[in-house]
Amino acid sequence: MAHAAKSSAFISRFESTLEHLAASFERRCVAQMPETILESMRSNSYKMNVCSRDMCDEDRKLVLAMMNHDWSLPLEQGHLIHWCPPGCCPSLETSRSKMRSALDATARSLFEVPLLYRWKHWDSAAEYTLRNLMIHGLLCYIWERCVQNTDQETAYQDQEDNMPDEDSPDVAPAVKQRIRMNKAQLAQVLVLARPLSTFMDRASLMETIRFRLRHRRSGLALEQSHCQQSADEFAEMNLQMVSGEAGWDAICEFMRLLVTVETEELHRVLNISMEDSMKLIIPAMCDSWRRLVLPYQGLPFQVLKIIRMDPNTGLSFMKTLREQACGCSFCEDRFFSQVLMDFVFPENSGEEQQVARFCSVQLLIRDVLCELPASSVEVEKAHANVQIDTTSKMYRAKRPATLQQDSYILSAFLEHERKKHTVEEAVLGSAKKKVLRILASRVVDTGAPPLRKLCRSTKSKKLGLLPTIMRLSIKVGSAEFSNHNRSVAETWKLMPTDERELWAKKAMGLSKARRRLRQCPLNQEPSDDCKNSLSEAQRHRLNQERLDATLAQVATHPAWDAGLRLSDHISALRASLVCCLPEETVNQQWQSHFAYDSNIQPNSDSSFTFHKSCLCQHGAICRQEPHFAHVAQLVDQFDSVLQAEKLESSPVLIHFVYQVRRWIPALGDRTCPSPSEWMLLGCVGKRPKAQIVMKVYPTSETSVAFVVNNGLPTILTSHQMFARMLKMHQANKQPLCHFGLEAGCFESSADKFWFITASLNLYLCRLSLSLCACVLG
Repeated sequence: MAHAAKSSAFISRFESTLEHLAASFERRCVAQMPETILESMRSNSYKMNVCSRDMCDEDRKLVLAMMNHDWSLPLEQGHLIHWCPPGCCPSLETSRSKMRSALDATARSLFEVPLLYRWKHWDSAAEYTLRNLMIHGLLCYIWERCVQNTDQETAYQDQEDNMPDEDSPDVAPAVKQRIRMNKAQLAQVLVLARPLSTFMDRASLMETIRFRLRHRRSGLALEQSHCQQSADEFAEMNLQMVSGEAGWDAICEFMRLLVTVETEELHRVLNISMEDSMKLIIPAMCDSWRRLVLPYQGLPFQVLKIIRMDPNTGLSFMKTLREQACGCSFCEDRFFSQVLMDFVFPENSGEEQQVARFCSVQLLIRDVLCELPASSVEVEKAHANVQIDTTSKMYRAKRPATLQQDSYILSAFLEHERKKHTVEEAVLGSAKKKVLRILASRVVDTGAPPLRKLCRSTKSKKLGLLPTIMRLSIKVGSAEFSNHNRSVAETWKLMPTDERELWAKKAMGLSKARRRLRQCPLNQEPSDDCKNSLSEAQRHRLNQERLDATLAQVATHPAWDAGLRLSDHISALRASLVCCLPEETVNQQWQSHFAYDSNIQPNSDSSFTFHKSCLCQHGAICRQEPHFAHVAQLVDQFDSVLQAEKLESSPVLIHFVYQVRRWIPALGDRTCPSPSEWMLLGCVGKRPKAQIVMKVYPTSETSVAFVVNNGLPTILTSHQMFARMLKMHQANKQPLCHFGLEAGCFESSADKFWFITASLNLYLCRLSLSLCACVLG
């Protein structure tokens, strides 16, 4: 649709369709709005709030006021209906004008082509489409009248029918997203994806603020920018991202979609099934916790929180973190956190020394947070730019060394262009377009100009020193022009002395005004004296001379002397920094820097080895846990059971019951039930293997509620769940051979129970794990 909307034929039909709708709508004047229409307006307002973030408040009110019929009803014979109460529209012409403005507000501003594999321009496209589909199916009506190529529509339909499987490895990422979007309901996806969309907008804002901070360090104030946060404010914002707090905000937004009354009303208005939404919200919550919260719960991210603390609290916090990671080479983070802790707590150090070093580490971490990226957008942009640069130069094949060299040059060039653009914005401001237009008209003399450039017969000259009655437009170089010059000379000779002095004084004033205007850059408004003395044409003729003073401001801006001073306003590398190498050594120098060595050399024994932390690799429990091996076996068996019963894709409610094998003298060996727990399985990870569950509790025989702690749902991994169960079992001084676990629940779709039995060799006996699972309906 976005591609088709770029054609001139579509745009012409689109405008005529909107004009037809605005001219042919039905206006129903009433003394008082009917109750059914008032109810429809409330329902329309709910729908508008879902998909109108790209509209201003005035446009929203206008659309709701003019299209106040029930939006769920189709157009009546291609006509809109407007219920007009007293004071709404004074006349029919006013009503038509307001209806056209409302149509322009909701439908005229088409969207950019969305890149679904990167979710770029997705929000605006989805909101536009959903909004104009909900308003009487307006988009379908417009599309049928604007797209009249039935062969193209048939081809699109055949392509939709023959669309491959989204899991096929041969399908491109963009096609995969198209398949997923075709399977989903647009209104449901737009509502449920809002928390993650808000999170990504927050991450994008962080990158913009980071660039603004870098520019301000270079002396670029950028007063017109809305991102005026200081370094401390930005460090706090980035800390919220890298500590998992922003991820918890997204999870809380998902929680509100589940428990608030407004969500039920919204689902009713949009005709969305709440049960279907739960199957999407719960996995989204658990997966968001796995990606946005869990990785930041250990080192090195937790140590970044000390910038909020006073020295005493911060020192105690660092000691606690050090004790938690002590003994595990995978969790101690010896390349960052361990270095900081060794610096703060040296051997035989006093409290004053530790406090002083702690303050130094606080400043260091603040600087780290100011440069630590909140997303991978810069890496993705760099990869995309290199790919575009590589594919655009098809005249020669890229070798590894050439590719590396061109990547460096491209990165330096783009960074210089970004900085130059920012300097121009700061110096020129709103006059930038005017300055660039004048700069484009400046001609550099590289040889003899064409003959048509020397033809002066088409030029005209206005004599500004003559009285108004004597100002004529005459062709320069003609006989008439020569006669006119002689006439002016004779008039000047015959002119009285006092009148000559008057004209000479006026000429002196014009000369002074021109000199002042030449010194005034183009980004500054001329003084009132210059405006009164010189005509608009005279001021325009001085633009080329004013351009030099304007460009001098860009060339001498302090930003070029900030930092390493590698670039200037001309190129990314100053001419003074270019080294002159002998021709015989140029190739040797280039080979030493960019040559590709295909031989694989092993790392030395003294080099460090990078490991993933236990937090990410083993479901947030450490390898040093006393029951780590038993927990890993339980997780493997739990995963195999879920996989065998095909319970990995939908939320699964599981009731865990502890069972302890005890010897009772009168009865012998018996299994005694213990307290139970309810868990809601949200998502399953494969690499690394982990199941993410939410803790719930039953409120009745048919419903459960979330366990909330400080307003946050209790989400944990299956590793944490089984480790806690084993710790509770051991706390009761029971051996592991007496530990048992049984789980069971109900599948509403099949209306039956079933049991799965599996064996696990823990210690010296067989441990039976009986599971019964249920898919939420």
